[in-house]
Amino acid sequence: MKFFTTMLAGTVILVAAAAAEAQMYGGLGLRSSYYPPSYDDWATTPDQGLAYGLARVIQAEARYNADTAEAAINFSEARRREIDNFQKWTETYFEVRRLNREMRAAERGKRPTEADLFRYAQIGKPRRLTPSELDAITGEIAWPLLLRASDLTRERAALDQIFAQRAASGVIDADGYLAVYQLTTALHDQLRERIRDVPVYDYVHARRFLDSLAYEVHLPAL
Repeated sequence: MKFFTTMLAGTVILVAAAAAEAQMYGGLGLRSSYYPPSYDDWATTPDQGLAYGLARVIQAEARYNADTAEAAINFSEARRREIDNFQKWTETYFEVRRLNREMRAAERGKRPTEADLFRYAQIGKPRRLTPSELDAITGEIAWPLLLRASDLTRERAALDQIFAQRAASGVIDADGYLAVYQLTTALHDQLRERIRDVPVYDYVHARRFLDSLAYEVHLPAL
């Protein structure tokens, strides 16, 4: 009776080991390459069967632990590579942004200094009239030839009066400022209508004179 009980226990262990092996390797009753070649498929004694069964359970557990450890190592390596790739991507992203900023800065050139800004502001600005063109004491205006036409008398007279008042007081008030702008604009328009009938030099000189006269209202009398 004891013999059969021991044999039955060994058989149960063998079946459990085989089931564990089949679950991991998909082969019920097939010997794993992990097992030593000295093991036979069937034990000849109850003790040998028990020993074989225990050995296979231990081997199956060892194999499971080894596979689990290997899977953990593979996962850790994959995670490390993922982190490494993300770090490289981040570094590349910010490096590209830095290069873009440097390229845009190079295209714009260096920032202008305060002296540069002042010089730029002077470019294209009308010149001031000389004392022979605008008397600072009396405010008398020496009109260019084309602006002495009889049909321009009204505009000339109004401007003569404004600049005479400027010479007396040193400044032009807001109403005078607007009047100078309107009068010089009207003279510009009338000059434009005569552009085909007058010499180019005289036309350009008259236009620039009007620009300088309008610019004078922003400045104190000399």
